[in-house]
Parts: sequence; structure tokens; C-alpha cells
Amino acid sequence: MSLGEHLDELRKRIIYSLGGLCVAMIAGLALAQPVIKWMTGPYLRVNPGGPLTVLSVGGAFSMYMKVGLYIGVVLSSGWIAYQIWSFVGAGLYAKEKRYVMNAVPWSVALFLAGAAFFMTLVVHPALEFFKYFNGMLGVTAMVTLEEYLDFLIVMLVVFGLSFQTPLVVLVLSKVGLVSFDTLKRYRKHVIFGMTVFAGIFAPSDAWSMVAMGGAMWLLYEAGVLVSWLTVFRKRPPINDQ
Repeated sequence: MSLGEHLDELRKRIIYSLGGLCVAMIAGLALAQPVIKWMTGPYLRVNPGGPLTVLSVGGAFSMYMKVGLYIGVVLSSGWIAYQIWSFVGAGLYAKEKRYVMNAVPWSVALFLAGAAFFMTLVVHPALEFFKYFNGMLGVTAMVTLEEYLDFLIVMLVVFGLSFQTPLVVLVLSKVGLVSFDTLKRYRKHVIFGMTVFAGIFAPSDAWSMVAMGGAMWLLYEAGVLVSWLTVFRKRPPINDQ
């Protein structure tokens, strides 16, 4: 394909992606209300007498539209990924295409597992901690709907990305960038890096940091084990210098 044909193909894929996003946003707006109720559930259970507030007349409407957009992005992500793949995949070798096709479903599953882990085991203790700390200082938090949902969405993304750890280990192993000895030798460094990551990106309470760091460590070990079973056991040993 010539440069002009590549640009035309790129323009077509962008139009298709935006069209799919617009259609998904319509569904997202229809689902926004129950999704917002689900997301605000943990906060209202911890603070039954303190409803979330908005700071402007149109604050709730703006947040409703934003959540509808986020839902639309999630619903259309498969379609958009297909358009990206249709454009990029033509330039990949068969082996690279196979890696991508195998990795994408696992990446989505791990991301959803991370988000579910946060909503199930982390968000409620974190909110309880912040409520306790506010009470210890004798203050009352005036939490807005927008502030809370932004916090929740960021944490869902952070935990979803942190759960990509075993996939990253496996991909690096398959393409030959790391050996089994390297994964073992630098285990302490990796754990330290995960601890720093959790300290920066997890909510400020100790349980959230331990939960994220511990989950990432276990997932790293799982990635090392899977890499050994599927990659290194079939290769001759490599002596790292």
C-alpha cells in the first residue's frame, strides 16, 4: 500500500471507531443511572446518613453524561480494538499476530478481575478508614458525586492495570527479553517496585496498599510459573551475564 492508501485506511478505521463509540454511548446513557447507583453503593453503605452532593445545578447531569461516555468506551472497546487491529495487523508477522490474538482476551479478563478485586475487597475498607480518620479529627467530609466517582473510576483503572502483571511477565518471556534466571534473580527488585507502585497509586490506607501490592506479587509469581511451564521448560538454559 502507498502512503496515501495507508492514510485512507487510517481515516476509514477512525470513522468506524467513532461510529461504534457513538452507538455505544447511546446504550451507555441508558445504563448510566443503574451503574451510578451501583458505584455509589459502597459509599452510601459506609455513610448511610450522608448522601453525595453536587456543587452546581448541572453537576449531576454532567456526571451522568461522563459516566455514559465511560460506559460507551467500555462497550465499544472490542469494536475499536478490532479497527486498530485491522489497521496495524497487516504490518505484523504471523508469530506477532498470534501473540496479540492470544494476549488480548487475557488482558481484558485480568483487567476485569482487577476492577472486581477493588470493588469487592478494597473500596469498602478504604472508605471505612477515611470515615474513621475524619471522625478521629472531628471533621465531616463534604464529598461530591463527581469527586467520588472520579476517585472510583481512577482506582478501577489502576487496579485493572496492576493485574496485567502476569501477562507482562509472560510476553517478556516469550519474546526473549528476560530469562527464567533473570526473573528469579530480580524478584526482590520487582517486589520493591510493586510496593512503591502500590504506595503511590493505591488509596492512602494501609489495607489498600497491602492488597494491591500483595495481589501484584502473587500475580508476578503466577506469571513466572506460567512462563516456566509454557516457555522456559521448552528452551535450553540461558546463562545470563
